[in-house]
Amino acid sequence: MSDTLSEIQRLAERMRDHQIANLEAQLAELRASPGNGLAGPFILTMTIANLVVPVSAAFVVPSQILGLPGDAYTSWHLALFSPWPPTEAVLLDLRNALFDDAPSSVRDRVELFCYDNSALMAKCQTAGIQLSLHGQLK
Repeated sequence: MSDTLSEIQRLAERMRDHQIANLEAQLAELRASPGNGLAGPFILTMTIANLVVPVSAAFVVPSQILGLPGDAYTSWHLALFSPWPPTEAVLLDLRNALFDDAPSSVRDRVELFCYDNSALMAKCQTAGIQLSLHGQLK
């Protein structure tokens, strides 16, 4: 029994060390990169959305903040807050505008919320990157 427990512990430690090495390699690649290529498409998409519905605040947030699935390539979403409630008509107009003009890499990663959703707004402020409507970071 003791041999089995020792074997389990050694394997667990090797698995952990392997995972750490992989994460360190990914971190080194990220540090060497020029940045995330979705920045431009998100700014353009936010600008297009603001032509359809007034945007009071905009955030690029990790998908899990909005309760959405995400992987290494789709882990960011654009969370838009508007004084207009996201009715079916507003959402349809927004989706049509995004389908026509927004970059395909991000057009399906836009979520519209009413500005009075203070709990979600606080989560986005804490975990996301706030954008100004003309594209500069706040």
